[in-house]
Order: sequence, then structure tokens, then C-alpha cells
Amino acid sequence: MSDEVIAALIAVGGVIASIIVTLLLDWLKTNYNYKDLYARTVSGNRMDWINVWRENISTFLANAEMLQRCFRDRMFNSDSLVDTTQLYGNMVKARTMITSRLNMNENNHVLLYRALKNFEWNTSWENFVAQREFIEALTREILKPEWERVKGEAKGKNY
Repeated sequence: MSDEVIAALIAVGGVIASIIVTLLLDWLKTNYNYKDLYARTVSGNRMDWINVWRENISTFLANAEMLQRCFRDRMFNSDSLVDTTQLYGNMVKARTMITSRLNMNENNHVLLYRALKNFEWNTSWENFVAQREFIEALTREILKPEWERVKGEAKGKNY
């Protein structure tokens, strides 16, 4: 074989090798970007879910506490500046939003469902505080693994 043919074969081989390397790098980049986008989307959605849940729990407990204070201070008269009907409506709406997101196959979720459904705002302050703290503790237990998933997904772990 002549030197020119050998040089042409080497040139063709180089072109083929560069095409293969380019395609491989492009595939790896696309695959990485997809996984990165997926991880960011999933963790972002999960974080939004956590924040909405926290907001709903806060709304439920804040409205319940306002109702409890009205009950305790006997502010249920027509001259009251507090609209107890709206407070109760906000509490029921928040409870519904929370319970609709519960997984009834998990023990803590079932406990939270029962605690919310049986919540008594027109009770003694001590009983009210005990109920509130129980709900807050359950919420932390439920949301902690979700937060761990967000952190893991942000690092690229699959769940």
C-alpha cells in the first residue's frame, strides 16, 4: 500500500473516531441533563408539596387557636370584632387540604388524620395545647423523610 492510501485510511479512521466520540459525549450530556432536570423537577415539586403542607398545618392551628381564645375569653357575642364563622371555615378548609394529602397506609398519616378530625378547639387551654403539640410533632415526623428525599434527589439519588 502506498503512503497516500495509508494516510487516507488514517484520516478516515480519525474522522470516524471523532464522530463516535462526539456522539457518545452528546449522548452522555443529554442523559446527564435529563437526569439533572428530572431530579430538580421532582425535588422542586416535593419541596412545594412540603411548603403547602406546612402552610395548611399553620392555617389550621392558627385558626383553631383564635377560636380557642374566643371560646376561652367568651368573645362569641354579636359585638365581637372576631368573625368566628370565618375562622372555623378557614380551619375546616385547611384540615381538608391536609387530609386529602395523607397516605392512609402509613401509621403517622392515620394518626394525624384522626387528630385533625377529632380536634377540639372548644376545650381547656391545656387540652388544646396538648392537641396542638401532638399535631406539630406528627407533622415533623411525616415531613422529615420528605425533606430527606428532597436533599437526596437534589444530589441525584433515586427513590
